[in-house]
Order: sequence, then C-alpha cells, then structure tokens
Amino acid sequence: MARSKNRRFVRRKRQQKYVAFTQAKKQLAISKWHDRLEKSKKHILNLSNYPLNDDEIQILGRGIKFIPSRKFKPITLMRDFISFEKKLRWKYLFHVNPQMRKNENNNYLKKFLKSNEIPPLAGKAIEDYILAVKMDISNLPECNSIKNLSIKEKRALENLKNNKDIVISKADKGSSCVIWSKANYLQEGEKQLSGVHYNPIETLNTKEIWQQIKCVQDNLFDRGIIPEKIYDYLNEKRQFSIPNFYLLPKIHKIKNVLDTIDPVQQNGNIVVPGRPIIAQNGGVRERIGQYIDFFLLPIVKSSRWYIKDTGELIKLIENLKLPDSIVLGSYDISSMYTNMVYSEILSSVENAYDNCEHTYCIPKPPKKDLLKLLEICISNNEFEFNGKYYKQVIGVAMGASESPECSDIRKFDLLNEIESNYRHKNKILFHKSFRDDGIIILNGTKEELNEFFTIANRSHRLLKFTFELSDTHLTFLDLLIKKGKRFEESKILDIEVSFKQTDSFQYLDPTSNHPDNCFRGLIKGELLRYLRNTSDRDKFEEVKSNFHTRLLDRGYNENHVTHQLNKVKFSERNDSLSMANTADKGNGEIPLCLVTKFNKNAPNVKRILMKHWHLIQNSDSCKHIFKTEPIVAYSRFKNLK
Repeated sequence: MARSKNRRFVRRKRQQKYVAFTQAKKQLAISKWHDRLEKSKKHILNLSNYPLNDDEIQILGRGIKFIPSRKFKPITLMRDFISFEKKLRWKYLFHVNPQMRKNENNNYLKKFLKSNEIPPLAGKAIEDYILAVKMDISNLPECNSIKNLSIKEKRALENLKNNKDIVISKADKGSSCVIWSKANYLQEGEKQLSGVHYNPIETLNTKEIWQQIKCVQDNLFDRGIIPEKIYDYLNEKRQFSIPNFYLLPKIHKIKNVLDTIDPVQQNGNIVVPGRPIIAQNGGVRERIGQYIDFFLLPIVKSSRWYIKDTGELIKLIENLKLPDSIVLGSYDISSMYTNMVYSEILSSVENAYDNCEHTYCIPKPPKKDLLKLLEICISNNEFEFNGKYYKQVIGVAMGASESPECSDIRKFDLLNEIESNYRHKNKILFHKSFRDDGIIILNGTKEELNEFFTIANRSHRLLKFTFELSDTHLTFLDLLIKKGKRFEESKILDIEVSFKQTDSFQYLDPTSNHPDNCFRGLIKGELLRYLRNTSDRDKFEEVKSNFHTRLLDRGYNENHVTHQLNKVKFSERNDSLSMANTADKGNGEIPLCLVTKFNKNAPNVKRILMKHWHLIQNSDSCKHIFKTEPIVAYSRFKNLK
C-alpha cells in the first residue's frame, strides 16, 4: 500500500514538473513571438487605412527580399541537370569534330550557348558520367524543407497578396517596407502624370518605334559597324513587354510627420510624394539603350567632375591636404532626370562624342547614327499606368539604361557653364559630382560659395539646385565629411559613415531561403563599407558595435556574427582602399555551369557533380577538353516582393 502511494506521489510530481516545463516553454515562445513582433514594427510604415494584424506585421517585418522555404524535389534538379548535360555534350563535340570548328561563330556559339537543339551522344566517358549523375539524382528522396513561415504567416501572406486596396513597396531611401493605400498611390501617380512632363496617348506605338530602331541597326550592320553577335542580340525575336510606370515612396520627405505617428497603425491621411520609375525590362528600347550606354559611359568617366562611387571619393579625400579657411558645400539637382530637355541632351552628346579618345573593343558607331538611336530612345518613352498609356515629353526615364549617362553628359555641360560665369572659380579646390549630387570645397567664404548656387539656379529654367553650406561638416552620399582631429593634425578631412534618418536597418532575415554565403557576404561587405568610410579608429569600433547589436536584434547567431566581425580590423583600412586587384584570374577557361534553384534542404549539388568527375578526368580524349571543374550557380525562388 505504501509502495503504491509512493508510486502515485512520484508520478504526480513528474506530471507537475512536465506541466510546469511545458508552460515555461510555452511562455518563452510567446515572449519570443512578442519580442519579434515589436522588432518587426520598426521596419514597417503603414500609410493606408488597412489595419494590419500581428501575423501580417510579422511577415512584412521579414523584408521584401525574404524567400519562403520550398519542398525539395529531385525532378527539379534533374531538369536543371539536363540543361547542363547539353552544354557538356556540345563542348565535347565541338572539340572533337573538325567540321564544327571551321566556323566557330555560326556553329559553336549558337549550339553551345543557346543550345535549343538536342545534341547527339558524345564519347563513352561523357555518357558514363551523365548516366552516373542521373542515377544519383533519381535516387535522392523528396524532403520537406524546414518551414520558415508558420501557417498563420502563410495565410497573412495570401491576404496581403490578394488585397487590391493596398500597394506594398520598399521606401525610396532606407529599407523600410511601406504600405500605401491604392487610392493614394494612384492619386500621386496621376498627379505626376498630369504635369507638363507627360502626355496621355491612345495607343502604344511599339511597332513603329521598333521599325525606326531596326532601320538604323540594319544600316550599321550592313556597313560592318555592328558585329554579328551584337546584331543577333539586338534583333532577337521576342514579344516586347509594355514599360511600367511605378512609384517609390519618399518617406524621407515627411520625416517630421513620422516622428509623431505609430508606423503600423492606419495612417491613410498622410500624403507622401513618390519617385517615378519607368521599368524597361523586356521593352522595345531596352537592348538598344544598353548599346548606346556602352559608348556614352567612357565619355562620362572622362569628365573632371566624375566620381565612380563613394570609394573613389574617399581615395581622393585621403590625398587632399587643405587650408584652414575652406568652406564645404553639397548640392542636389532636384528631379534631374525628369527635367532634362531632349534637344540639350543631344547637343551635349554631339559635342562630347568626338572629344572622347577612349578605345572601344567593338567598332564605334558614327556620331550621326548614335545620335539618331539616342533621339529615338529618349523621345519615344511610352509606358502604361493604371490601364492608361502615356508618353514622356520632357526628361528621361529613371529605369532606362541610357538615361544616367546622357543626363550626366548634359549636367557636366551645365556645370562647365556655371563655373565659367563664376568669378571665384579659381578658389574651387575640389568639385565632384555623382548623378544628381555634388560636393564643392572652396578656399573662401560661405557668401562666395553661395554665389555659385545663385548662378546655378539662374542657368536653367527647369534644373534647380538645393544646397547646404558649412564651415565644419557636411553629409554627402553615405559619408559625413568634417574638420576633425585628423584635419587639425594633417589638414586632411575626417570622414565617418553616415546613416539616413529613415533607415530601419532591415537586413536580410536569417531564416530566409538564401545560401549561407549570402549572409556571410552581407556582414563582411557592410563591415568593409564601414571600415572604408570611417577614418577614426574609435568611431569605427563604435559603428562596428552598433552593427553587431542590430544583427543580433535581427535574429542572427551571435557566434557567427562575432566570427565574421573579427575578420575585419581597423589596421586593414589602407588595404581596403587599395586599387590593387589581387583576384585570381585562373587559366582563362570558362567552366561549365549548372544553374539550379537554391534550397536549404537540398543535398550538396557540387558534391553530386564531382562524385563521378573522375570518369571524365581519366579519359585521354576528355581531360584536355575539361580542364576546369564544373561550377554550380544558384537562382532564387520568388521572394516576398
């Protein structure tokens, strides 16, 4: 009897402990869920009247680059390997068949690179290798990948996807996820399209535009100016898509309002301006725009105002010793792309085209022909928005390949005109421009530098300059440039990394279906940017510590983050700024590449390819053809965007 009571007592105690453990575990999970929910709210701005529930906040907080996990299916890998198998056979057949080598351009490139035709069987070693790999793939089991979305989050995702009353997009500056009311979005779009820069049209003239482009292309090809490969690329038969007009919310323009609202509540009464983008993907002007851009880019790079990026600007500042009496200025050309005049662009390109002495790897088209193609492109920017068709009559499209270069060439002409009328131009010690932003260092006073911008704002009826002047510091691109400790000692300006006030630091979610090297690259790449952009050791350590904290808040593993951060030290800053290219260029042979979808639960694809590679390497007829190991390139599944 006593033993029975003792057993019941022990069993009851075990049950109580189990219940207590289960409740504690449940409470911890609830606590983590609420903690994740609060962190997700930092990355969201709701400018609609749609009330977001907790699950929708969670899914949007993961970011628009987040990729939901998928079930691994061997049939998908098999389909991708069949494409790889064609490349393998064509490469072998090209090398062993003298008839195919007679005309490399017409036979090898069309069959090996495009390869819609099924190749005949290759040598024994090749076929044995293909069969062995296929057997391994066919024996792989199907497996469910680790689910990175809960059932509730999947339902929330479907609800957001099917909601036709809202528009979800990334902010123009920063990484926040913005929810617009569809009515406000359309109202902002139609407001911009009703201005003088756009005209409504009844139908798109895609066929007429293509005929104009093709006429010039055919003429250049007949004269031997456009090579055959490029001509084939430009004239490849395809169904042209309609260019799409869309807006990115400029939430940095309403920063004062954002400080007073709850970002995830209904804020549909807030009006936010949008940056107009016209996507040219698959459009009639896309490929010819790339051709034009190839010849305009060296002209832009030859300008004395040109800087490639922040890295190049830093290298120039590091070697610039300045007097104490300097004044710093930065400027922005408001809506530069949409305020360009066609005739002025063509005139600037015409004047600059022959003055560029760059040596191109392909024949340079005559100025008359290139200007004709450029005129067709910039004056026929037709697109669709909300079921209506429009044509841009002033300005160039943000989203077109040729727009940045032709705008820069026109901008440099304008800067030259401004400086020629500026009486203190000899006092300008440094002047560089990146797209619509610029920086000026003047050995003078604020009043003298202010005169530069007075002239600038009178020089053009549409292009206007907004500017900031300071004796001590300014922000330009992602840099804070100032007179600090280093300036006092060696007369070289100090630099620090600068963060946008609206940046929510929405890094790639660590549970996303991305390869591990994407997360490692994100951490190291961002840290190298901080290292390059910071000239003071103490400031770098502070930025590094803050970055560490933000990554942990985002859910990254602490040990993994610490390991990556320890790889980058301030003592390596000079090396990070070096122009030397130490990359291994290999033996020049292009390896065969298997392109497949990435899946975290899929087996190691490279290991499957290499398991039987010895069959090819042991063959005397194959080892000299396939000197380089095959590589694997991953494409992604659809992300939330």
